[in-house]
Amino acid sequence: LDAVDMSASGGRRRVKHKGAWIEVERCTGCQQHQYCTSHSEEKYDRYERELVAALSEAAEERLPVEVNPGPRSPSGMRCSKDVHDPYLFKMLVCNPTSSKWMPEKTVRYPKLGSFEVWFCYRGSREKVFSKLKSGRWPNAQWLAERIVKVAEKLGVWETQAAVVPEPPAPPKKAASTLSQSTSCGTGVSEASSVPRFGALEGTQDLGAKPAIDKPDPWRLTEMQKEDDEADKVGSVAGAGKGSSQKAEKDAGGQRGRDSLWEDDFEEPSVSDEVVAAQSAAARDAEEVNA
Repeated sequence: LDAVDMSASGGRRRVKHKGAWIEVERCTGCQQHQYCTSHSEEKYDRYERELVAALSEAAEERLPVEVNPGPRSPSGMRCSKDVHDPYLFKMLVCNPTSSKWMPEKTVRYPKLGSFEVWFCYRGSREKVFSKLKSGRWPNAQWLAERIVKVAEKLGVWETQAAVVPEPPAPPKKAASTLSQSTSCGTGVSEASSVPRFGALEGTQDLGAKPAIDKPDPWRLTEMQKEDDEADKVGSVAGAGKGSSQKAEKDAGGQRGRDSLWEDDFEEPSVSDEVVAAQSAAARDAEEVNA
């Protein structure tokens, strides 16, 4: 509501309300100015409580009440709390030549003898009662009804009733996995929309891990025994086959050596003519000797 936020400079505190609310400026610290007034702080407290109770009964919706939120600074000015008196505030104005904030006037907040009530809604601020102007204390029931009329004039209740509820948030999409791809020696991260574990959309939860059947320990033992027996049979058959192949190889080598011996020592063959000539020569020799 303020033209300038004074929360950081020690002036008006920040007020955050989404709907309508009530601002009350009332006198406090009455014991410090008893020398010039006859104020009773208990009386201010009682009227404040009566106003809050009357508002809770008269208003359709709860109206928050802010008491002494701080002084409002005019547009183009700043407010700073005095270091010596917590009820004094300095209004600062910017010097166009030096660009420095210079004090222009000093005000007291809250004002002496004040019980001021404002109705605040959406940037508007309308005063509904002023004790300083009227010179009297307010009637709590009358003031509450006046505040309700101002709220109806501004359409507070109608606006709050016509608020359309926000639609529900859409369901979150399945988280996509990130795949790393490199191009020209530089790593580039790309988002992959493929669901984890190859699950099809609509058939099951994309983020759920597939169920894995746990094997039976007894079945694993039997399968291991069968594998061991098959390995033993294979090793024996392989050994027998190797022995037969070695025997065949040795027999073949022996046959080769025998054939080589027969070829080397085979007696030369004699033709029939040579045999006939030898036989004739032998007969002639026998006749001569005879």
